[in-house]
Amino acid sequence: MVLPRLVLEASPRELLTKKKQRNRSINLVVTEYKEMEYEGVVLESWSRWAAYGILHDPLLQNLVHRTQEKLQEHDLAP
Repeated sequence: MVLPRLVLEASPRELLTKKKQRNRSINLVVTEYKEMEYEGVVLESWSRWAAYGILHDPLLQNLVHRTQEKLQEHDLAP
């Protein structure tokens, strides 16, 4: 299985806390990967998010998990 890598360069706090922005980003990823018939996606964001302290903030951790759940609904996340 080949999974393309997607590098997230947006400000992680803004991407996660603004629901409309988060949903637009998810929809963009889902649309692209379904059109290209990929089997999934690897998100390159964790190291950047760790640097921004996202992984130590319970609210933002919850938003990360919600984002992952949305991608799972489309079979794009484990």
